[in-house]
Amino acid sequence: MPELIESVNNPFGGVVTKADSLYADPAEFRTQLERSMAVWRSDGILVVWMEIPIANAALVPIAVDAGFSYHHAGEGYLLLTCALRKGSNIPP
Repeated sequence: MPELIESVNNPFGGVVTKADSLYADPAEFRTQLERSMAVWRSDGILVVWMEIPIANAALVPIAVDAGFSYHHAGEGYLLLTCALRKGSNIPP
């Protein structure tokens, strides 16, 4: 059974995922993400910030299917966000 995506709480009711805890295999990542999203929702998390290394770019469509959208890109990574509660603020 896939482990949850590791994350740390931020001071605004959100979580920031740890990139090194993402499964690289897309099928395993999909299950890991679904389980993690369920836990975050039940915990009342407002927003998820997920950094995906460019080397794992194949995971991006799976995250987008789960409700994530692009926030920005940096050298070597893409940052995606997902508001788990409607109306949650995601800074630009």
